[in-house]
Amino acid sequence: MRPALILMAVSLTTLGALPRSAAACSLAWNEDLTLDPAYADDTTPPGEVVVGDVTVHRSDDLGCAGTSCGDIASLSVPVAADDDRAPADRLGFELRLVGGALPRGLTLPAGPVLPGGGAGNLILFFDPDVDELDVVLEVRAVDLNGNRGAPAIVRVVERVPGGCAASRGAAGALGLVLVGLAAALATRRRRRREG
Repeated sequence: MRPALILMAVSLTTLGALPRSAAACSLAWNEDLTLDPAYADDTTPPGEVVVGDVTVHRSDDLGCAGTSCGDIASLSVPVAADDDRAPADRLGFELRLVGGALPRGLTLPAGPVLPGGGAGNLILFFDPDVDELDVVLEVRAVDLNGNRGAPAIVRVVERVPGGCAASRGAAGALGLVLVGLAAALATRRRRRREG
């Protein structure tokens, strides 16, 4: 049983999901930006956001540490911006829908947030049964005094051929390796007990 738990932790990490404790399966969330009174005199907005390649992750997650997180579907949005005073790791980002429709289960943060996925990635979760994604988002950097920078526009389009059920049947290469390794370890352990 222990090898399977280790494999599931590796699988979750590759999806941007980070287990916070051994007792529960937690996903990486973006944290709300807290303004800092030390920056109250800052009137210069941050620069325009640079948005990297957005990644859509889908997985049939078996859970971690005995608690199931259920199926996972998420967008990973890499963002970066410069500011004259605030450190890069303390810049928040504001998201607004400007085109298309949000996929079922996805709610944009109400205010600016700090990236929660590590390495400057905003992580947005949605219903894994959504087969088509076509959404246009406006992203702005927000500094520690609440000044907003110029917007960047990002469009995310994904269509799952044959629907979500078909995509689940075709696991990614890493998923197949992990499942195969877990099965081999379980078989080997069972043979040792029988022998």
